[in-house]
Amino acid sequence: MTRTLTLSAGTGDCYADSTGTFDSTATEIYLVSGAGVEQRTWIPFTVNLSRNEVVISATLKLIASFTSGAIADNVVFGCEAADNPANPTTKADLFARSMSAATYTNSIGQYVSGTTYNYDVTNAVQEIIQRAGWVSGNTLAAFTKWTGFGPHPKRYTSNEGGANKPVLEIVVYGFLPRSGGMI
Repeated sequence: MTRTLTLSAGTGDCYADSTGTFDSTATEIYLVSGAGVEQRTWIPFTVNLSRNEVVISATLKLIASFTSGAIADNVVFGCEAADNPANPTTKADLFARSMSAATYTNSIGQYVSGTTYNYDVTNAVQEIIQRAGWVSGNTLAAFTKWTGFGPHPKRYTSNEGGANKPVLEIVVYGFLPRSGGMI
């Protein structure tokens, strides 16, 4: 038997680029930036999973806030390699953070406003909840990196509110509530 957790992003999501931009209050975040600029995006979720639960799938769902150009770029998706990370407060803080060893590179083409795009972060989520310091209720942060050329695909963030927040959907094997054993 499986169970599905559908989690809306918490507060504190942010993005930064290597030219000095850092924003944790905007209603949109950028996955990519201008030519030759390194971009990072951080999106927190409170995850009520016990250490070592078996993740069947984990999908980061982001909604485009505008229609972009048709140029393709590769964005690396993963999670921050931390047990319970605090919100980044500066560009230097965000750029100093480590990404999970498990990552997934996705070629991003044109985005269409209002469309939901799904990104596989299954292995990254499993890696984080297997960490020695992981406990149920910790923050797990989706983390992206990009360097290249291309359009500026924006996404809604937790600051935007409503139904357009980033979502992390995690499917795990179920546990019996009383015995704690696997179903």
